[in-house]
Amino acid sequence: MIALIPLRHIFHNGFIEASLMLIVGLTAFISGMTYEGKAGFCVGLCPLLHVEKLYGMKPLTSFENILCKQCSHCVTPCPDLMKNDDFSNFAKFKIMERVIVGGFPGFVWGWFQVPDYTNPIEWGNILYAYIVPLSGLVLSIIVYELLRKAVEAENFITIQLTFSFIAITFYYWYRLPEIFVVNTTDQLLLFALRGATIAFFGWWFLLRTNKKRAWQYLVNQN
Repeated sequence: MIALIPLRHIFHNGFIEASLMLIVGLTAFISGMTYEGKAGFCVGLCPLLHVEKLYGMKPLTSFENILCKQCSHCVTPCPDLMKNDDFSNFAKFKIMERVIVGGFPGFVWGWFQVPDYTNPIEWGNILYAYIVPLSGLVLSIIVYELLRKAVEAENFITIQLTFSFIAITFYYWYRLPEIFVVNTTDQLLLFALRGATIAFFGWWFLLRTNKKRAWQYLVNQN
């Protein structure tokens, strides 16, 4: 996903986006017919997996196993299996956590600083479309790692939730005018929408009392 998203500033017409969605859909279908359980697409190739994990940092509920009646170890570690065993490779989760939770605030902010380019596309445009969000990703991870070393392990969940909150609110801060078809000159309405969004996700991630934990619980405990 990190490799594909910057290209949306380069290729952003309806035909290309529809073609990409068709390719992703066919990939999901073929991998589902080929591989067992979620190993083919859901955990390996799904471009939305990383965003879903941000929202899942503080879920409404959690399950021992969401989709399978009995675990077949189709993929390890499984983000949906709360009782991972010795087959699980938690090192993969730790890498996922650093990139998704730690890096996404900078990546999302950087992506919205790049304009949509029109033809003729130059190599410098493609380079810039990658440099800005990836630089934000790296800087965000650096800050995340510094906080990891400064904060006690049992309290680090607050940092994880805060970074998830920042990444998601960054996205909606820039995307709300398009979602609600609001003219950017209508500052009062835009202020109200952005304020409501920040308040909701602030409550969801930082204020809401909830003991349910999903995939990041495995990272913190191993």
